[in-house]
Amino acid sequence: MKKFQIIFGTTLFISLVLSTLFRLLGIEQYQVISGVPGLIILFLIFLGHFVTLDDDLAGGWSNPDASKKVALLSVGELALKFVALLFGLWLVLS
Repeated sequence: MKKFQIIFGTTLFISLVLSTLFRLLGIEQYQVISGVPGLIILFLIFLGHFVTLDDDLAGGWSNPDASKKVALLSVGELALKFVALLFGLWLVLS
């Protein structure tokens, strides 16, 4: 893994764990504040894949052979990232 991936992954993990911990302890004012960095990272991960989705579709930059398998895997990965974003939102804002 690259250094920035380790930093973002660690920040995401710590942010969501702290937000959950504050929720369990009943300290709502810190729950959202501590969860915001994690939500920003999840949103950027989803947005980055969504913006470049056309590259993986048929005839795109990453799929010049128009493989349906590559396109379906990319759309499936995007759906998983969206579910992770929704889970993060639920975890932090509920």
